[in-house]
Amino acid sequence: MHWWQEITSLGGLAFTGPLALFIALFLLTGRQPGSALAWCLLFGGAMLAVMATKIAFLGWGIGIRPLQFAGLSGHAARAAAVFPVALYLLFQHERPALRNGAVGFGLLCAALVAVSRVKVHAHPVSEAALGFVAGMAAAACFLVLLERAPRVRLSPWLVAACIAVLLLRPERDPVDSEKWMSVAAMTLSGHDRVYQRWSWQLARAPFSVQCRPPETARGYICS
Repeated sequence: MHWWQEITSLGGLAFTGPLALFIALFLLTGRQPGSALAWCLLFGGAMLAVMATKIAFLGWGIGIRPLQFAGLSGHAARAAAVFPVALYLLFQHERPALRNGAVGFGLLCAALVAVSRVKVHAHPVSEAALGFVAGMAAAACFLVLLERAPRVRLSPWLVAACIAVLLLRPERDPVDSEKWMSVAAMTLSGHDRVYQRWSWQLARAPFSVQCRPPETARGYICS
């Protein structure tokens, strides 16, 4: 279980968030603003799909109960979108076989992140698999665009900064995304509680999270 916890952390926002940002910076410094915009739109679209499916369930109970699907796995989606693209950029000047192998390795790593979400009981198979597919679709569309664009020259200083940021990342994600999606779902639905996966019903008590007393946000109560 410890190893699965380590693998699942690679799909966390603390790791994939900076990496996604650095991809955009690599493209901008490589004088590819159009590609940078396309990356932001595709990656952002995949993340919007994750948030939309989760908020739909939390606020209104919209999901696929026979498959226990209550929202795309964000970890799996981010990993599948970011890892293949990052490795493609690193190996873009190599021969096609090596470049394609790097992209395949990125997908393999993302698949392991998706499996880890099931192993640590964070998601059922349906959510991890569909999250992986959503991220992979974003990556595939972007890689098709990159193949038609001039090669990007990566700044060694920017690569070094990226590695340093990833190595020094915090152990926990900087943002509790689940809490804020719950807040968004309650604000939009008008409920003071969220739907629960185990019962597929609204929770019996108002939404409550563990937080410090000074922390406030509309729609949740500090317990």
